[in-house]
Amino acid sequence: MISANASSVPATCFPTAAITAASWDPELLEAIGQAIGREAAAQQVDVVLGPGANLKRNPLCGRNFEYFSEDPFLSGKLAAAFIRSVEASGVGLQVRFPLHESPSIEIHPVETPADLDQFKAVDILKDGRADAFIKTVQELGQLLPNGVLRGAYVTAPFTLAALLCGANNIAMNVILEPGLVLRTVELATSVVTRYALALEQAGADLIMLLDPTALILGPGRFQEFAGRFVSILAAALQDAAPIYHMCGDTTAFLDEFATLGCAALSLDSAVDFAAAAGRLPDDVVLMGNISPVGVVRNMDPEGVRRQVLALRESMSGHGNFILATGCDVPGDAPFENIEAFMAAARE
Repeated sequence: MISANASSVPATCFPTAAITAASWDPELLEAIGQAIGREAAAQQVDVVLGPGANLKRNPLCGRNFEYFSEDPFLSGKLAAAFIRSVEASGVGLQVRFPLHESPSIEIHPVETPADLDQFKAVDILKDGRADAFIKTVQELGQLLPNGVLRGAYVTAPFTLAALLCGANNIAMNVILEPGLVLRTVELATSVVTRYALALEQAGADLIMLLDPTALILGPGRFQEFAGRFVSILAAALQDAAPIYHMCGDTTAFLDEFATLGCAALSLDSAVDFAAAAGRLPDDVVLMGNISPVGVVRNMDPEGVRRQVLALRESMSGHGNFILATGCDVPGDAPFENIEAFMAAARE
């Protein structure tokens, strides 16, 4: 490892790439990457010279021990697992990337106000992987035809604060230590706003504000700990339209949602969309709410078509409606079902 002053510093000696590749285990490489990322962050190391993702093409190569394999698929899988976890450590949290589940934060480091100090020096635009997403939005502007909207997403302030504190802890602390929660959400708001503005500058037309953890607040505490910070974030966006999303049955939150200042609300399949539309102002657009699992993943194409047409029929009297799924479509959803969804949307 090389530090900012170009001098070597002590580091743990891990097995070579050739040995770790013999495990055929991306989760092992992820764990090694996490350990190296944490060590680099602790020692203020700026460059990690690895992994060796080159392919072994000749047995005479003197550095073959630094490369994973001669097989491009195995090398790619292992290198990706290593790189993701090293880069994720750049923003201060340990991220787990399981093969068949969504990534998750392993350790929640904020327990006291003093714990927030370590994150004040983090630049979301330079540390970790945020820059890759910003560049992706820029490239979409070059690759997509004119008239196709470019979308991006950010984690909303309260949900980011819950990642820092832990969902269980923050749920208790809104009662026991509300000051700590508010300070954490304020920090999260400043970080997320900086990232959202960078996405907007990169050309994003729509920015989804994802706030699944805010459901635990209930309508009584939503505005104090989540809603008003969403409004700050939404007001900061000048060109990109902010879209707010909370998972689950959010019917009880609709009155609060209407005051957020977002251009649209993305609501889950548990919400009665026609009833929700009747409670919201005409200038607040509803997006949803076909079940991504129950319908798009689990039904056959004809079942998907029937569900889409039924929702369209129920919303035919409401102009403030955009057909969408209620949440993320699972990666293993049949492609023919996605095609059936789009075809029914165009009928």
